[in-house]
Amino acid sequence: GEAAVAGSVRVTSVPIIINRILAPGAGRLLRQHPDIELELVPESRNLSLTRREADLALRLARPTTGGAQVKAKRIGELAYSVVVSRDIGEADAGRLPWITYEDAMAHIAQAQWIARETRRTGAPLSGLRVADGETALEAVAAGVGRSLLADAVAGRRSDLRKVRHVGGQALPRREIWLLGHSDQMHLGRIRAVIDWIEETIAHAVTG
Repeated sequence: GEAAVAGSVRVTSVPIIINRILAPGAGRLLRQHPDIELELVPESRNLSLTRREADLALRLARPTTGGAQVKAKRIGELAYSVVVSRDIGEADAGRLPWITYEDAMAHIAQAQWIARETRRTGAPLSGLRVADGETALEAVAAGVGRSLLADAVAGRRSDLRKVRHVGGQALPRREIWLLGHSDQMHLGRIRAVIDWIEETIAHAVTG
């Protein structure tokens, strides 16, 4: 019946959230609910809930579309910091070029912050453009440059370190919104996955 916690639930978000936050926590959900099949779909662009491309979506902004078909709930906030490779000294960190986003992602908070920062300080941009924080994370770890990364992810990596950001603009924060189909929210499997997502995100952002 509808209360049964069984069946497939497809969850989409940007790759860094799927790969670095949800995937490592999947074991807990599957041990608790062995009859659930969890599909995790990393996708930089927003998959359509209204076209049924996913059951649940995590977005880093308040949703503006979907109307009454889509139910949205703010479940947390990501804080960002300037991050460099662990091997790079404090003096050199400030001279590293900024790794930013390709043009299609220029509207996101991190890209806008980096654009303002480079205008303010004249610091160089690196020749690398990324479409997702996941790629930025690996490039920063490899010493390609510095970037803004979510504390919930970068803070768990021993090969990265935060750089104190002084002066200029405040570091960005992004709200995390959970979206689902209005007509599915009562289903047992959806409720179970929502509870798991909320716990997993809460643990990651306070971690």
